[in-house]
This record gives sequence, structure tokens and C-alpha cells, in this order.
Amino acid sequence: MGLRVDGSAIEIQFIDENAKPVGAPITTPFVALRGDDRQKIVARGAPLTQSEALLPGSDDWLTVVAIADSRERLDKLVREVSAEFPTTALTSAGSRRVLVKVHVGEDDPRSVENALTIADGEVSPDDPQHMNVRSFKILSSETALVDPALKADFIRAAAHLIRLQNRAVTNQP
Repeated sequence: MGLRVDGSAIEIQFIDENAKPVGAPITTPFVALRGDDRQKIVARGAPLTQSEALLPGSDDWLTVVAIADSRERLDKLVREVSAEFPTTALTSAGSRRVLVKVHVGEDDPRSVENALTIADGEVSPDDPQHMNVRSFKILSSETALVDPALKADFIRAAAHLIRLQNRAVTNQP
């Protein structure tokens, strides 16, 4: 169960601590994902914060989003994280403590640690337990989910894959 990138362009929008967009969205097909079980991620770091305990997201958390403007740059970003985060499984549409690595344009590569991510997309036609990602909102760790729209997006994203799985099991639209 999880997210997939299928080579289609994905729109990525960074959001600041005041729930406002930061710059123009990045649109690129060069995105890679890594993930892990939420309990393992929490065990490696600090205990759940109050906000994380109230809205933890899915059982599986996305751990890395790598974003680039070329295959070469994306491959380099992925090599940097592959030892620590080897699996592409266990990714969720609503995740916390995500490492976001970006190398786009003339800027040097940059990282955002402990981000909160909200993904959206469509059910994979060949596997209804997966979602092909079409967009990401990347929020800084300082962003509180007090903005009603962002909070709703996060809850919807965290529950989205569970609904997909239930639909697949019951064959309901």
C-alpha cells in the first residue's frame, strides 16, 4: 500500500509556517520516494509531538522525497539516502518527519528536514492499493496544522490510501 511515481509530472508546492505558498510550484517528473513504518521512524528519533499524536497520519510514513530537474540529479539524490532509507514501499499520502531533497535549476542542492507532506493523485490502474502521485504540498516542521484547509488536506491524504484499500477489497467505487 502506498504512493507511486509513474514518470508523469508532479507539482510540488512548498508551504511556510504561516500556511502560505513559498515561491512558484516546481513541476517535474523526476521524483523519488522512500518510506518506512511510523513506529520505526518514531523509535529512531524523538517521541511523538503533541501535534503528531493528535494527527499522526498513516501507519506508514513517507521518509524521503527527492525532487530534481533531471534523471542524473535525481539519481544522485537517491544514492545519498538509499543506505538509510532503502525501501520504496510503506509510503503514505499524509506523512511527518520527511526528509525532502531538492536539486532544481541553478541553485545548489538543498534539504528540508522533518517536513510534513501532503500528497494527492489518482488510483493506480494496475494496482488499486497504490496512488500515482500528481502533487505534493511540503510543509516545514514549524507549520502547525491550524489552517483549516491544510488540516483537512492532511487528514484526507492520510485516510486516502485506506479508502482505496477498502474499495479494492469491497469492489466499491
